[in-house]
Amino acid sequence: ATVASLAARYVAHSARNAGNREAHETKGSNDERSVRATEAEKAVPHIFERDRRKPTSTPKLVGGLSACAAGDIATARRLVAAGIWLPRYAVDKHGNTALMWAAGAGHVQLVRWLIKEQSA
Repeated sequence: ATVASLAARYVAHSARNAGNREAHETKGSNDERSVRATEAEKAVPHIFERDRRKPTSTPKLVGGLSACAAGDIATARRLVAAGIWLPRYAVDKHGNTALMWAAGAGHVQLVRWLIKEQSA
């Protein structure tokens, strides 16, 4: 599957869940709604990645590509600052990069950060 098709599925799934969540939220209290919103924010896709400089390396769940797919710029910055993740070398099993994941999911701020701060 391509990044575009995966991103489209992810967006469609998120939209369906948002509609269901809104329907249920009208029945609950404000506290219940905030708990559900917090749980939804924690729902991040788990994307295994490897360093493209080492084609035979085993894909691992580092969290960088997952953060890009979810639009979590704070996590992406934290991983880079800790030296755990290098966005310019991270790819998934299909060769999709952090920039592809962020752009495919429509996360403009993250795309700008990847281009400006992480270009070699």
